[in-house]
Amino acid sequence: MNLAYGEMEPQDNIISKENARNIFLNTIKKEMPEILHTLYNNVYPIYRQLIIEIEEAKKVQTNYISRLNKYKNKKNEFTILAWNDKDIEDAINHYINELTDEFYPDLIPLKDELIKWAERYNINCSWILETAIETMGHWYRLSPYVGNKIYEEWQYRGVVFWGLGLPLFEFSEKFKWDIAFETEKQFKEKVRTKFNEYLNKYIEKCRIKAQEMNYTKSIEKRQVEHFEWFVLYQIKGWELPKITEFISQRTGKFYEESNIYKNVKKISQLIELPLRDGYR
Repeated sequence: MNLAYGEMEPQDNIISKENARNIFLNTIKKEMPEILHTLYNNVYPIYRQLIIEIEEAKKVQTNYISRLNKYKNKKNEFTILAWNDKDIEDAINHYINELTDEFYPDLIPLKDELIKWAERYNINCSWILETAIETMGHWYRLSPYVGNKIYEEWQYRGVVFWGLGLPLFEFSEKFKWDIAFETEKQFKEKVRTKFNEYLNKYIEKCRIKAQEMNYTKSIEKRQVEHFEWFVLYQIKGWELPKITEFISQRTGKFYEESNIYKNVKKISQLIELPLRDGYR
């Protein structure tokens, strides 16, 4: 499984990283569905109530003023309130520390419960929190159609990426088979040689162009099972001996603990989710 779609990608490996994050989220859904359930049961009600409060405040001026007064901080004249789902996402993502409490008092209950949820599963990092907020926003938008039934999917935005404007491959040579003096094999070889010459020059030209645009070799292939190992280690909190035994029972394969940890660490670095304390 190649994490990037092609031969090369931007220097920050954004394509591989985004695909790896998607695989990780899907692995969570498969191996630890309770994470989405807990997000829905413990955090989403706070998010939903906050959105309803914002919507009501926008309808009537008295509700708007009431909301301002409810959260007004007499010690800080620069109090900011969230007025839409984008405000919530930005505030949670960029002001996750004590600044959220100071500038966004309306988000304190949501922030606290969200952090509690993330820390419970060792997934407390900015892109996970952002994904959780986006997922809850998706649930809220779906609620008129599915009611209280949980929609068991992550809503991960990822990134929009456009390919490079590389030149077209053109092969303009023309050939005629001199059938009286060339065998079929000789003629085919002559055409292939010239075609490969054009093709190799084109590939090299594209590589140089991509390198000039700070592209680099795509990240090596990763196995889906490596993401499963990562979930077992990071989220379930299993130690390596238990993971080794579990893999052996499930697949009949045996892996050294050092090999498992090496791949777990690579996944951690790729998706930018710090490893929990444990193996050294």
